Amino acid sequence: MTTTTAEQLQQNLVVRDSGCVEWTGRCLPRGYGCLYIPSRGTVLTHRFAWELANGPIPAGIHVLHHCDNPPCCQTDPTPGYPDGHLFLGTDADNAADRDAKGRAGVNAQGAKTHCIHGHAYTEANTRRQRNGRACIECEHIHNRARRAS
Repeated sequence: MTTTTAEQLQQNLVVRDSGCVEWTGRCLPRGYGCLYIPSRGTVLTHRFAWELANGPIPAGIHVLHHCDNPPCCQTDPTPGYPDGHLFLGTDADNAADRDAKGRAGVNAQGAKTHCIHGHAYTEANTRRQRNGRACIECEHIHNRARRAS
């Protein structure tokens, strides 16, 4: 970690009213900031900020966000987050944090209890398919409408 890389991180951070210090440079599709470090390749900015403030992150450990804001690199406590915005956790901690914030799985489809038309995903009303699941009631409505036309 060179001084110029730390300076590059600092130059691309903006303090928000929430207390978050957000990365404004390049981000990955899920919103996590990323920065190229010649000696290491591309790194996630919140992990890099944690390392600058606290030292190395143990192998297999994640840096999670109390603030639930992926570009946040705030390493210090703020009034809304007295334990800080970032914290370390295992795979299990990361999964529990994700689930507690309502993002089960990659796209949260598994956490949904109802289809987009409000029908409950029950055992009797759910058909499993290769790309997820289908609402049987919606299929029946669609089929009736198709036959009526």
